[in-house]
Amino acid sequence: MAENSQPPSLPTYDQVVKSPQAVADRIDQRENQMGIHNNQPPYPQPRTNQFPMSPATTAVIVTQNVNTVAFGSEPIQVTCHQCLQTVMTSTEKSLRGQAITLSALLCLVGGLLCFWIPFVMDNMYSTNHKCPVCQAHLGSYNR
Repeated sequence: MAENSQPPSLPTYDQVVKSPQAVADRIDQRENQMGIHNNQPPYPQPRTNQFPMSPATTAVIVTQNVNTVAFGSEPIQVTCHQCLQTVMTSTEKSLRGQAITLSALLCLVGGLLCFWIPFVMDNMYSTNHKCPVCQAHLGSYNR
């Protein structure tokens, strides 16, 4: 190919829209003039029998309904998430960490006469609800 020869110009948008096959022929002609011989398809062909076929898989969708339960200071009837039985919860009151902190603070500030006050206040205790069958923790109530 001579150095001064110019390859044909690229087609315009209107030419591509009106006659795409003519444009494809023109591009092939330009590639031949430039010495580009592309006999391969424009995209890689998939290889057959490269990997063994895997068996079809089935998706299993599990839907779990979560019911919110308002626990209080008294036992309530719920379905246990562990053993799936409908039970009346067993309750147990336990001292919260805030009570011990407040008791120590009152002991330092007010002397030994005031340290016991947090231990008799209802809002310093939390009520823990358990399943009586499997002993699973079901929830807590703080005042």
